[in-house]
Amino acid sequence: MFKHSKTCIYMVIVLLLLELFSFPTPNSNVKAVTLTTTWSTSSPTSNAAIVSTSTLEATPSSVTTATTDAIDINTCECSLNSSSFEYTGQEILPVVTVKYQGNTLTKDTDYSLSYKNNVNLGVGEVTITGINKYNNSKTLKFSIKEAVKTLPTPGDLVVINNSKYRIKKNGKAYFHKSANKAIISQVIPKSIEVNGYTFKITGISGKAFKNNNNLKLVKIKTPYLTKGSVSSNSFKNTNKKLVIKVPSNKKKLYKKILKNVGNSKLTVKSL
Repeated sequence: MFKHSKTCIYMVIVLLLLELFSFPTPNSNVKAVTLTTTWSTSSPTSNAAIVSTSTLEATPSSVTTATTDAIDINTCECSLNSSSFEYTGQEILPVVTVKYQGNTLTKDTDYSLSYKNNVNLGVGEVTITGINKYNNSKTLKFSIKEAVKTLPTPGDLVVINNSKYRIKKNGKAYFHKSANKAIISQVIPKSIEVNGYTFKITGISGKAFKNNNNLKLVKIKTPYLTKGSVSSNSFKNTNKKLVIKVPSNKKKLYKKILKNVGNSKLTVKSL
């Protein structure tokens, strides 16, 4: 009898130890457990029973899972360098600035850009998409408008195809000079276009080809030259073998004009 009771006691102790050292896993939903054990022992000399009751409560420990929340790009300060752009026929790519709490974010590291309707006249869009620790996207809009045509004023000097022209009154302009001082050949066009406005080439200035001994050929396509519109120094000190080609119907007039512009040895031919 005593040996049997002693064995029961050992078994209860083992169960208690198992309960004490059993821990819930972080993801298990463990409820409080109450274990009640009762046993009795009898001494060899007494029939008195000893009854003991033990209560064990197991409570799961709280588990905290750390999470890192991405930053919504919509909480950032996003702006363009302008809300309106002139039509160019090419893609309009506004400069985008993105800031978070005063700090400027880096393109292709914190966000990416994509464009829509950014060539033709109308409303274009640029979409800012968060990457890495930033998420979601935000779209900014901008307008593409017809370029404002500003009429050049008399006296303005404009450069077209490496040649300089002086703007005159009433839609007229003079060939001023080539941007290349050592130019070998030059074309003087019938007209030029500046900001959408057309100007007829009606004269040649005194600095046009002066002292350029490398010049060998000049093609004059404009029919609007007059005796008083070509400077007497425009071809001064140029190559004696210089050839000037002019419109056929203007050859006679232009030959008279060009023989008195600083190089009497030059040759005038038809285009």
